[in-house]
Amino acid sequence: MADAVKIAWDVLRNYESSDLVRSAFKARHGRELNASKAREICAAITQARNYMTSARGATSDVRPLLTYYGVLSICRGLILFLSHTLRENGLSQAHGLTVKCWGEELAKDTGDVARLTITLNANGTLAQLVEATKRVSLLRNNSSKPNFTSICDPFPVDSEVKLIDLLSRIPEARSQLMRWRVERNAVAIWPQGKQADGLAHIRVDAPYTKEDVKAVLGDNVTFVSQQGGVLTCAVRTDFALYCTDCAGPPWDIGTLVALRPMQGAWSCQNSLWRSRRPMRWECWFAIIHRTGCQYYRTSSMMAYCPHCWLCWST
Repeated sequence: MADAVKIAWDVLRNYESSDLVRSAFKARHGRELNASKAREICAAITQARNYMTSARGATSDVRPLLTYYGVLSICRGLILFLSHTLRENGLSQAHGLTVKCWGEELAKDTGDVARLTITLNANGTLAQLVEATKRVSLLRNNSSKPNFTSICDPFPVDSEVKLIDLLSRIPEARSQLMRWRVERNAVAIWPQGKQADGLAHIRVDAPYTKEDVKAVLGDNVTFVSQQGGVLTCAVRTDFALYCTDCAGPPWDIGTLVALRPMQGAWSCQNSLWRSRRPMRWECWFAIIHRTGCQYYRTSSMMAYCPHCWLCWST
């Protein structure tokens, strides 16, 4: 993981160069980028890298806050890059998320960290990011670069998300989370292509189980076979999966992860079964939405209720 992070930042440091940013902007938009806006983009990426560097060397009580600010800075750089005309002074000064009743929940004798809730606001950096990316998630299927896209419906104003809703949809957190609480909201899948009957087959490997598949895909899936810890399932292709991805060493190859849609959250408009080749600029930031939201939540817990954060994280 450390090597993957280093490689990612080695690539991102290219976008601290005004000349390279201007070249990438022209390739993306077909127009020249003026020097002052190029410097604004470079500054955001440089600031993000410095925050992340500081976070890696920080203690656990401040690491989430530094990481959040790093994610926020890189989001601001991406928003500027994807917009034709927006300048730094037009970026929102609010992050776009609101803490809801954390004090009341944590003050209870039976207070539940998993129930800590945030509200997604109509305005703020998160809303600007969703708009700038045109609600497109770039996913990796057996590839180190994005080769699938997923387009979501418009941003759901004032919808609420609990901490457990996020953690249970982060595949990298599965092994730790399942020791604490069983939540079946994600399952890694390997698409095997369409079959003669018109259905698409997927492969599901352990530790994911039939229970995970059924909880996430519901009536859209039929079990075909099982050999050891490997499941083969048939999935309808006339519905859209709510997806993320995960990647592992040594080559950072991505695996698609189907998610159970959150209540009131984004839903997908298109089918996932269509692939395409990515453009170079698209390989910048693959999962910022999830990461930004997650780190805001944990950093807010640390900032507002540090004793709860330290107890929960140790």
